[in-house]
Amino acid sequence: PEWRNAKLAEMREKGGRNQVELDREAMRRRMEDLVNDPHAEEIVVRENYGRDGAAVIGAIARGLRLHFRQYGKGTNTALVASKVPLPDYRADLDGRRRAEHEVDMSPETMSIVARALRDSPSVEDLSANLGSLTHASPSKRQRGDRETTSRVETAHLLRRDASVDAAARTAELERRASPHVAARRAQRARLPAFERRDELLAAVDASNALVVSGETGCGKTTQLPQFVLERALASGDASVTSILCTQPRRISAISVAARVAQERGEELGESVGYQIRLEARRSADTRLLFCTTGVLLRRLATEPTLASVSHVFVDEIHERGMNEDFLLVVLRDLLPRRPDLKVVLMSATLDAELFARYFGGAPTAHIPGFTYPVRELFLEDALEAFGDALVVPPPEARGDGFKGLGLGLGFGGVGRRRGRFGGGRRGRAADALGYNPDEDEDDAREAEDGDDDPSWASLSPRTRESLGNWRRRRAVNDGVDVDLVKNLVAGIAASPADPADPDGDGAILVFLTGWDEITKVNDLMRADRVLGDRTRCVVLPLHGAMPTANQREIFDRPPLGVRKIILSTNIAETSITIDDVTHVVDCGKSKEKTYDALNNLACLQPAWISKASAHQRRGRAGRVREGICYRLYTRVQHAKMADHATPELLRTPLEELCLTIKSLGLGLCEPFIARALQPPEPKSVHNAIELLITIGALSRHTEELTPLGRHLAALPVDPRVGKMLVTAATFGCLSPALTIAAGMAYKDPFVLPMDKKHQADAVRRRLAGDTYSDHIALVRAFEGWERARRDGGNRKGWEYCRRNFLSGNTLELMSDMRRQFADLLHGIGFLPDGARSADRVDASHNRHAADVAMLRAVICAGMYPRLVSVRARGRRNELKTHEDGKVECHPSSVNSEFGASFPFPWLVYCEKVKTSGVYIRDSTCVPAHAVLLLGGDLDETPDDDMRVASSGDVGIRVCGGHYTFSAPRDVLALVRKLRREIDSLLDAKARNPGLDA
Repeated sequence: PEWRNAKLAEMREKGGRNQVELDREAMRRRMEDLVNDPHAEEIVVRENYGRDGAAVIGAIARGLRLHFRQYGKGTNTALVASKVPLPDYRADLDGRRRAEHEVDMSPETMSIVARALRDSPSVEDLSANLGSLTHASPSKRQRGDRETTSRVETAHLLRRDASVDAAARTAELERRASPHVAARRAQRARLPAFERRDELLAAVDASNALVVSGETGCGKTTQLPQFVLERALASGDASVTSILCTQPRRISAISVAARVAQERGEELGESVGYQIRLEARRSADTRLLFCTTGVLLRRLATEPTLASVSHVFVDEIHERGMNEDFLLVVLRDLLPRRPDLKVVLMSATLDAELFARYFGGAPTAHIPGFTYPVRELFLEDALEAFGDALVVPPPEARGDGFKGLGLGLGFGGVGRRRGRFGGGRRGRAADALGYNPDEDEDDAREAEDGDDDPSWASLSPRTRESLGNWRRRRAVNDGVDVDLVKNLVAGIAASPADPADPDGDGAILVFLTGWDEITKVNDLMRADRVLGDRTRCVVLPLHGAMPTANQREIFDRPPLGVRKIILSTNIAETSITIDDVTHVVDCGKSKEKTYDALNNLACLQPAWISKASAHQRRGRAGRVREGICYRLYTRVQHAKMADHATPELLRTPLEELCLTIKSLGLGLCEPFIARALQPPEPKSVHNAIELLITIGALSRHTEELTPLGRHLAALPVDPRVGKMLVTAATFGCLSPALTIAAGMAYKDPFVLPMDKKHQADAVRRRLAGDTYSDHIALVRAFEGWERARRDGGNRKGWEYCRRNFLSGNTLELMSDMRRQFADLLHGIGFLPDGARSADRVDASHNRHAADVAMLRAVICAGMYPRLVSVRARGRRNELKTHEDGKVECHPSSVNSEFGASFPFPWLVYCEKVKTSGVYIRDSTCVPAHAVLLLGGDLDETPDDDMRVASSGDVGIRVCGGHYTFSAPRDVLALVRKLRREIDSLLDAKARNPGLDA
């Protein structure tokens, strides 16, 4: 149109580029030179060749197997051909990026700040009564651990004690003579592992590393460590035997320890115990300790050679958790220094050779499993079997795809917000001129792949229609169909007796992806006539974040005539055994963290499980008698699943791992991680180290832990969460920070009913008020719930939740998590002994809890460098990050409202989600002063680099130089002085947590 031509002409006059003709041969030679030059990495084409010319250049790059991407648009377009993968956004090629931001400070404010700096006591004065600033004051727990460990390390090896050995041998022989233990032993004898007892013990003795694989139900987890224990006690070797058996989850460590103690006819905590974070049952007599992998890693910090340990069993290595893969590196490096140490790796899948090769050709042993027959029904089979009781309606019939938020994670929502939030699965439309030669182009057509199976022709028309609806629903909402889950379970509960469950009392184990779905299915079941009748059914959730006491309920047998239904995440796949399960309902998905190192983008989202996981889920139904496994997906989908899950080390950010490496004194992070079984790409390690340097946990030049970094390494949470808690304890607003940390570490408690979305949004915005903060809305929601419960008990608490669209169960979990965080802060010395509980945080740590400005600053300290610049453009705001370019607030955010008038030009956020674009979740609007005073390092910008109109202005760069703040010299001088004082205070607090700041 004429107006567009006029606009383009105006842009060219202001610096835009006229279109020129492309010389194809010259461009081809230029790219061939790039390919042949070993020192060149990329070429950037800034000439304006138009849309057709850009397509030709992309085709040339594609033909030479180069990576290619177009950045910018219109006359600001830049085309890049590269030998290495290209990120989705490059700030250096964004012609519209606003790099400079002004800092305002009124004369009155400058005077107040200058006076405060002059009159305030120095950090040295504050610390005078607490001794030197060069050493942290450890808590009693830390001192006790250190003293115990130094005694062990001095001893170097377990020492024989004849009196201990004799007493243990006598007790063991008496125990075996007990009729109760004899009966238990007869039950154990039926396990496949028991039949190979002597063979397995001989294998343990013959090598310092052994890999044992065994099918579900073979008894490897409970029996093999127990065999070693029994032999040691009976042969008089108790004093030189100390067995650790790691489990990937808390509930596994507790339940397996309880099972072994029960089989031995003793109380938990005698010869068999457990230890998890903040909880333990053990004694001086404990010789077999089940613990989480994290507990063992923390033990290595004070006992590097595990001198007080004789055997280490690492269970569930097939899951390829990050901690487990990391532990394997440590143990492999340790064995040459501890040739007497026995390491046994245990896997539930037949991939023992992979681990055996990693340990230099270690021997392997296999234990055949035993499960009763399990009948497998895929979705098409279940639809046929249950008839009219189980159908999948069309997506539009119940609003699927029109939820906007789906599971609250942004997967494929359409409807009113689709234009902003995106309904595509991969968000590839914007990448039409991008090419990655390493990417399987068939993946781009995944959404169009059909799931038709030739066998469907024999199915009833009703079933074929349901399958078509199921496939259509997946195209717009790839989450789990909670209605289908509820209806299937109701059908199972109402069915007449079948061979798998002749008495109709077998438990039903339902695998879901997370707490969101567990809560939704639980609510649907409570409203059902049969499932909601507590005299007929009891519904129990199972999630890793639940208190351990609640998790243990799943093992209890219900009263006669009552059906137990367990709604679980993949925590129930392995390690734990629920004896009475006869039916498994498998949704086929689990929550999986993914990490794109190139774009520094991490997401936690539902993903299809592997065939190995599906096999494990099926095996849960056949432990004690015949069972049935219902798959809520088709045979075709099952065939598409990967054989094994991607190792966590390859799909997750590595900041916590790098902190652990440094705290254990294992050297530089990159070479250590490169020794892993399947190491991640170096870019992932580089990103992690850069983040830790940015937040002040590592020194830039030596990669050594700072005083703050030592504390963050001791906190088993995301380093940003840890920094926020430490900063909040320093600045006196700890209670709200504990709430925010619980929400960040788990999930926020807001729910989104499909039919009341606008009311739910309004409640969240009302709670936020004029703060423009999702985090403060969360704090106010939690505090309101606590007040309601305190004033009117649980009933008032639930009424408050219903009025404010909150999940009471999630708030309960957050409350428990706040207590855990308070315990952790006490453990590193930031809370006194009288304030261990989150409910009893003393006034000195909460004196500014009601100060919104202070809380903004603490949130900024925790979220940095997750920073977004805000710029008003007409009736709406333009949000940009230096990593992604243009972003938008997630529709669930209080800051997502069109044209919001933000009081400050910056947002900090918790996480990003990528669909058709990049969306930030859980954001808070913060002032520039918070960024400058509590963000990363400040780098002064040379005058000749500045492009500031006002004379005398200078600049400060933050976030690795991506943002520049300009202001008069006297303002920035004052900012720098205040920043130095704050840095000194935080450093002093980190060195001496008892300091009253």
